[in-house]
Amino acid sequence: ACQVAVCPHNKELCTHTCSQECIRACTSECQVQCPHRKCKQQCHQPCQELLCNEPCGKLLQCRHYCPGLCGEKCLTSCMICSPKKFRQKVVGLSKKARPDSHRYIQLDCGHIFTVQYLDNLFF
Repeated sequence: ACQVAVCPHNKELCTHTCSQECIRACTSECQVQCPHRKCKQQCHQPCQELLCNEPCGKLLQCRHYCPGLCGEKCLTSCMICSPKKFRQKVVGLSKKARPDSHRYIQLDCGHIFTVQYLDNLFF
């Protein structure tokens, strides 16, 4: 059975195989959103919104703002409280660069990358 098609509106699993289209396609509004963007598709349709590139806006445990992106997990290191430790964890930040002039993404493995570095790598 299709494990991907779990609708947040009716909580039922689709009983078709993943190669088949679901019969009960939910026509409710998609719930994918952030403070900056909202998907305008129906629930059963793929989202057309790109990931948000706005600053995170959440506070880290130390009460400084997260230097990550909206919608991503917040970083576990603070560039203000532990600047040396932060720089050691970051990939794609030159020694002359100001850390506060970049946005970051932290992977599950703990490595932190500048968004610019990842954009250059994949685009």
